[in-house]
Amino acid sequence: MGRRRGNHRPRIALWTLVLLADIILLMVSAGLSGPAALVAVVAVTATGVAAWRLARHPALSRADAVPVVTRRQA
Repeated sequence: MGRRRGNHRPRIALWTLVLLADIILLMVSAGLSGPAALVAVVAVTATGVAAWRLARHPALSRADAVPVVTRRQA
């Protein structure tokens, strides 16, 4: 009997939050203030998510572009 593929997204999301909280605690223990550590981690995370989403959607090249037809041409 094989194992069924389950939805592991909640588990990954929980571990991601735990990892980010640990990074914040390490930064605070190193001497950085709490709000500054929180802002830094949120900024880096948002930048990483934005870069990941942009990398998943390739840019539309000129060859793939849909031509615009005006009323005069139609």
